[in-house]
Amino acid sequence: MGKDIKTKSEKLAMLLDANRALTSTLDLDRLLKVIMGQAKRVVNAEASSLMLVDEATKELFFDVTLGGKGEKLRQIRLKIGEGIAGWVAKEGKPLMVRDARKDPRFFVRADDVTKFKTKSILCVPLMIKERIIGVMEAINQVGRGYFVDEDREIFEAFASQAAIAIENARLFQNLKREKEKIEAVFSGMGDGAIVTDAKMNLVMLNSSARNFLGIRKRDYLGRKISQVVRQFKAFSRWEPKKAALTGVSLKELLKKEDRVMTFDLVRRRPKTLVLSGIATRIVDEENRVVGYVMIIRDVTSERKEEYLKASFVSSITHKLKTPLTCIDGYLPLLREKERLGKLDKVGRDAVRIIDSQGKRLYQLIDELLGFSVLESESLGLARGKESLNSIVKMSLKKLASRIRSRGAKVVVADSIDKVPPLLVDREKIQEVIQNIVENAIKFNDKKEKRVEISAHSLKGEKFICVEIKDNGPGIPSEEREKIFSKFYQIEETFTGQVEGAGLGLAVVKQVVEAHGGEVGVDSRLGWGSKFFFTLPKVGDKG
Repeated sequence: MGKDIKTKSEKLAMLLDANRALTSTLDLDRLLKVIMGQAKRVVNAEASSLMLVDEATKELFFDVTLGGKGEKLRQIRLKIGEGIAGWVAKEGKPLMVRDARKDPRFFVRADDVTKFKTKSILCVPLMIKERIIGVMEAINQVGRGYFVDEDREIFEAFASQAAIAIENARLFQNLKREKEKIEAVFSGMGDGAIVTDAKMNLVMLNSSARNFLGIRKRDYLGRKISQVVRQFKAFSRWEPKKAALTGVSLKELLKKEDRVMTFDLVRRRPKTLVLSGIATRIVDEENRVVGYVMIIRDVTSERKEEYLKASFVSSITHKLKTPLTCIDGYLPLLREKERLGKLDKVGRDAVRIIDSQGKRLYQLIDELLGFSVLESESLGLARGKESLNSIVKMSLKKLASRIRSRGAKVVVADSIDKVPPLLVDREKIQEVIQNIVENAIKFNDKKEKRVEISAHSLKGEKFICVEIKDNGPGIPSEEREKIFSKFYQIEETFTGQVEGAGLGLAVVKQVVEAHGGEVGVDSRLGWGSKFFFTLPKVGDKG
C-alpha cells in the first residue's frame, strides 16, 4: 500500500514537472520536442511519436519523433481511420495494445521504415474543445513490457496539457507571422502609419510617421500620442487663410462618435508642415474602443496650391467684372441704334454675338465667384428641416427654360415625396440638384433626353440617398474619379462641347460632404449615368 502511494506521488510529481516543461517555450518546433521527451518520461516508454492532423488533407503526419530511427517516419502519412493512430484520431478515444503485431490495425510500415520493433503501444488523442488536432503515442513500456490503465490516465492528463500548449504555440506563431506582415507593410508605406491602444498610447509607428513627427525609432513606445504631436494643432480642415484660428488637440478631435475621422495636423514653426490624416476607430464585439489606426501624409504643397488657386480665382473674377460691366453698359446704345436702323447686317450680328457671349462670360464669372465663396467660407451651412420634394421642385423650376430649350424630359419619382424630412441647407442642396440635372441635359446629344430623379432611405442609417439617372453617353471608367475635381471636364471629343468652367460637380461634392454625406456615380458607356448622393435626416447629426 505504502509503495503504491509513493508510486502515485512520484508520478504526480513527474506529471507536474512535465506540465511545467510545456510552458517553457512558445516556439512550436521546440515545444514538440519537449512534449516527446516528456511523453517518454511520464510512462517510462522506450520511444514516442506525435502525429498532427493536416486540416487541408485530413491526414495524420509525423511532425516529430524521438527514439530509434524516428526521423524517417516524417515521410509517412496516414488517413483518418488508418492504423492504430488513425483509429484513435477517428474515434477520439485512447487505445492500449499489448502486442502490436497481433492487432490488425497496426501499421507495420512504420517499423519497416525505422527498423524499430514495436511491441506495446499506448495512443491517446490530442483534443481542443472536442476537436482532434493529433495523436500521441508511447511505444514499448520499459519494465513490465506493456501499458496499464494507470499509464493511460497519466498519459491522457499529459496529452490534454500538451494539446493546449500546441494550440497556444500555433496561435502565437500565427500572430507572429501576421505581425511580421503588418510590420513589412508599415515599413514599406510612403504614408505615415500610426497605431495606438484605446488610451491613445502609441503601439506602432512606421518610418514615414516618425520622419513626419520628428521622433527617434524607439522613442515612442508607450507614450501618449499627444506627446509626440505636441508641436502640431489639429483641424477638421486647415485653411491658410484662417491660419490664425486656434486648432484643438488630436485627442479632442478623436472624441467624435464617427468610426472614421479625417483631420489635418499643422505645425507652423520652424516651417509650415500640413499633414492630412484619416483615423479609424477599432472596436471589439461589444463596440468598445480598443485602439486607433491613423494614416497621415504631407499635403503642405497641395494646401498652399489650393489657397493660391482660390485666391487667384477670386481676384481675377472680380477684375474681369469691371470691363464686362462697361461692355454690358454700351449694349443698350447699340441696340437703340439697331432699333433706329442705323446698323447694317454686320453690326446687327455683332450686337447679338456681344450680347450672347457677354451673358456666357457673366455665367462663368458667377460660377467662379460662387465657388471661391464656398471655398473661403468653408460652407457655413444654414441647416433647417426641409422637404426633398419641395427642394427638387424649386430646382427644376429654376432650370425650366433650359430643360425646354434642350428638349429634355425630367421625371420625378413618387419616392421623392416618401422619404423623411432632411436637415440641410435648402439653397445649397438646390444647387446640387441643379448642377447634376443641368449636366445630364447639357452633355447628352441624344434627340430624346431623359432624366429621372428618385430617392430612398438607407436601411439602418441616418441618411437618405438621392439618385439622378440620365440616358446620356455615359462616362469612361478612367474619368469617374476625376469629374468631381475642380476645373475638370471630359474632353470635347467625347462630350461634344466644353461649355462651363468645370466646377459644377466640384461644388456638388463639396456641398454634399459638408453635410456629412457621400457622392458617387455609376455609369455605362452608351447607356447613361446615375449620380447618387446621401443627405442627413432630421434628428440626426450630419
